[in-house]
Amino acid sequence: MLETLRYLVGSAGASGYGSKSTAEQVTENCRDLHSITAIITGATSGIGAETARVLAKRGARLVLPARNLKAAEDARDKDFIGES
Repeated sequence: MLETLRYLVGSAGASGYGSKSTAEQVTENCRDLHSITAIITGATSGIGAETARVLAKRGARLVLPARNLKAAEDARDKDFIGES
């Protein structure tokens, strides 16, 4: 139960990151991901979209599967690198 409470308040775990850590913080030491291909499920919105944005910013090649063609097209058309 104590571990659950620590998670909920965002305390860092063994990795140094907690539930309040951002994708920017987690990848700040990974400036060049050009050699990485990432498959990100749920990348049409929410956490998946934020993950896609940050990995694209770092240079990763992205594969974004989606169940909805319109949402997939919208995600494809986003300028992830240009967003802040």
